[in-house]
Amino acid sequence: MKKVVIISLIFLLILTACNRKSEEEQIKEGMDKAKQEATKKKLDTNDSKTSVQQKNKNFQNAPILRDNSVINNNYKIKVLRAKNDVEGNNTTSTLNLTFLTKNKSDAKINPLEAFNQTFSVIQEKEGSNIELEIIQTPPINSYQSKIEKQSVSINKNKTVISVISFKLNNLQSPIYIKSKNTNEVIIINPNDI
Repeated sequence: MKKVVIISLIFLLILTACNRKSEEEQIKEGMDKAKQEATKKKLDTNDSKTSVQQKNKNFQNAPILRDNSVINNNYKIKVLRAKNDVEGNNTTSTLNLTFLTKNKSDAKINPLEAFNQTFSVIQEKEGSNIELEIIQTPPINSYQSKIEKQSVSINKNKTVISVISFKLNNLQSPIYIKSKNTNEVIIINPNDI
C-alpha cells in the first residue's frame, strides 16, 4: 500500500512538473506575442503619424486663397472675419465666420448654400483632419442682422453679409477654410481670433 501511495505521489509530482513547464511556456509565449503586438502597434502609429504630418503638410503647402475670396460663374464669396465666441456658460468654442455673398447671375442662391458649396472648414482632431460641424450661430447682438440673412434669397447683382458657425475641435490646431474648387486655403490660428 505504501508503494502505491509513493508511486502515486511520484506520478503526481511528475504531472505537476510537466504542467508547470507548459504554464511557463504559455507565459513566455504570451509575453512574446505581446511584444510583437506592441512593436506592430508602434510601427502602425509611426505610419499614421507620418500620414497625418503629410496631410498637414499638404494644407500648409496649399496655395493661400487670394483676397479670402472665391469667384465662380454664379456668385462671389469673401470671408470677412473669423471670430471665436463662447457664449455665457457654454464651454463649446465656436468659430463664427462673417462672409459676403454677391449674386452674379439670375440663379436663386442664399448665403449658407453658397458657402457650403464653396468651402470646407477643416481642423485636426486626434491626428486626423476633420470637417467641422456646422452649428447654430449664437444669439450674440452683433450677429443678429447677419443671422436673419443666412437663408435670404439674393437677387442678381446684390450683396448680402451673413454669418456661419462651426464647433471647434480644439483651440490649438489651425483651422483651414478650403475652397472646394481650387483647393486654395485660408489658414486661421485659433489663438489669433
